[in-house]
Amino acid sequence: MKHPKIIFIDWSAYSSRTDSLARKTSAKPFYLGKNVRNKSAIFSLLSYLPKSVKNIELVFQHRPNVIIIKNTQWIIALVNIILGKIIRAKVVFDSHSCAFDHPFMKYPLFLSKFFARHAFLSIVTNNFHEKLLESVKARAIVITDIPSEEEMASLRRLNLSNKFNICYICTFSNDEPYLEVFNAARKLENIQIYVTGNYRKAKIDISRYINVQFMDFLPNQEYKALLNSVDAIITLTTREYTMQRGGSEAISVRKPLITSDTKMLRTYFKRGTVFAKPDEQNIKEAIENLKRRYEFYLDEVSKFSVERRSNFKSKLEELRKELGVK
Repeated sequence: MKHPKIIFIDWSAYSSRTDSLARKTSAKPFYLGKNVRNKSAIFSLLSYLPKSVKNIELVFQHRPNVIIIKNTQWIIALVNIILGKIIRAKVVFDSHSCAFDHPFMKYPLFLSKFFARHAFLSIVTNNFHEKLLESVKARAIVITDIPSEEEMASLRRLNLSNKFNICYICTFSNDEPYLEVFNAARKLENIQIYVTGNYRKAKIDISRYINVQFMDFLPNQEYKALLNSVDAIITLTTREYTMQRGGSEAISVRKPLITSDTKMLRTYFKRGTVFAKPDEQNIKEAIENLKRRYEFYLDEVSKFSVERRSNFKSKLEELRKELGVK
């Protein structure tokens, strides 16, 4: 059987999940740039025109057998479903939770279901979304997480504080309880929190949080060095069916994790993890718990890392078989 030609198209500047999934499926990744944030829906839509052109040019240049896309907005799905039919390629969606719970203008649920029915396969992160797609006769496979130990490895260590150091992986999106994290930190002693992401868009007074260091977006190597240098990692969401890629990265660098107390995340992160409700007191108690039982959680996260790789192997074999990859 001839090995299929696979490309992975992502309309963002970079995604660690895209990078990892592309490696595992022998796909060549292409990133088409940052999403432009505009208050006007019309200007937001217009910003996708040049990416649509790039996407079209890319597909006709490479003429793949399989097109995998990061399925985050309806325009991305529409463009590639049409292209797949024109060149007779299988179109595979890597559908994050935003393909199902985005605001109406960004991705109406009825369009998400419609495009999934016309795709060859949808990769989803949980059983709920798998059943949702199967209920409308769309094919789906659950790949909650992709181990990335090799990609996240870093020999470099940063010179951090002499306190208990935590990295809070944050994008300052509306589903992240970042103010609750910062306010919890103000009530803790001997704790230093390093926050990634563009804090400026949140318009917060960073001088109020003495034991919180705002790192902004970090270059990839700096980011990996930070995750490998801290004692623990926090990543939170208020959405029930949102997977935490930051949590995946925590397991990959074998650091104990604090994440949201949702059914989906509790089901997946079975060891080495403390779960917190998205309020100041719960987050404070979670940090205190993790610090108090740190050696236990450190041992547990190492065990979970091994288990995760074993479980992922069978899922990857199933996906590669679907794509025709030997």
